[in-house]
Amino acid sequence: MTSFEVRESLAGLRDLAPLEVHLIETTGDAALAERRIAAIRTSDRKLSEFPRLGPDLSDHGKDIRMLTASAKAVALYAVQEKAGIVLMLRAFYGGEDYEALVRAENGNT
Repeated sequence: MTSFEVRESLAGLRDLAPLEVHLIETTGDAALAERRIAAIRTSDRKLSEFPRLGPDLSDHGKDIRMLTASAKAVALYAVQEKAGIVLMLRAFYGGEDYEALVRAENGNT
């Protein structure tokens, strides 16, 4: 089986800081927030072996999929089959309307 390289986009990396702040604010526990961010990154690595693990969200863009990264977070990613890359696009916390954010980002409000 061929492994895919998992990469994080700049937008995906930028999403992690506010997600961590949100977790700290809602739990009051910085260590727990750090563990959850680490869990998100760890779950992303599963995509190296199983790039089509998450449900297809092609209505948001070509080869876009969603990964439930933890009980309170989801990540959107794209599978670049020919290049052997899984690109982590965005990360959102539970309750955040990620579909509206993605539509707005793509100019489809």
